[in-house]
Amino acid sequence: MLIFANGVGRLTVVPSQLNQNSNRANTIYLTGAFPSAAVITLAFTLPDGTHTEPQLMTGDKTVEYDGLTLAVKEYTLPKSITQVYGRVTAQFYITNGSETLATEATNITIARGVPSLTPADPAPSIYEQIVSSLSSIQTELTNK
Repeated sequence: MLIFANGVGRLTVVPSQLNQNSNRANTIYLTGAFPSAAVITLAFTLPDGTHTEPQLMTGDKTVEYDGLTLAVKEYTLPKSITQVYGRVTAQFYITNGSETLATEATNITIARGVPSLTPADPAPSIYEQIVSSLSSIQTELTNK
């Protein structure tokens, strides 16, 4: 998930919806025109009203866009954030030293996903059963 901070209090989220148990959809990347040395923490309000403690976003990557150098921070969502479907509010706190540069929030929708199931052992195919029976018959004929 990519979240772009435009510097005037607006966050653009792509995509704004995650499905539970989606493959590789659990990392948030925040990019914007803030100093790459800025410390960014992220807290969530879950669909059931639970508030999480702010967690540190990591990374010191930058990207060039339209003549600007944009910082990129990342955070991998734990399953506790995506296990309940509904609207999740993500609150960002961007600080540089002792100065708070911005506090911005956005909403993410966690949609019902397909439950992760461990596949059962497959039943033997009819062909395997036929080959096994023919082998057994051949063994009986050879022994007699």
